[in-house]
Amino acid sequence: MEGYGNDNPGAKSQGMKQIMAGGGMALIGTVLVPLLANLF
Repeated sequence: MEGYGNDNPGAKSQGMKQIMAGGGMALIGTVLVPLLANLF
């Protein structure tokens, strides 16, 4: 675990991409679920 993410911008950007993707999925879920619920 020592040195993890210390001098590794590739891993850091990959983690940021995953965080952004997770946030985007959560945002889409919170927006689309009520809209879909209103349709039915």
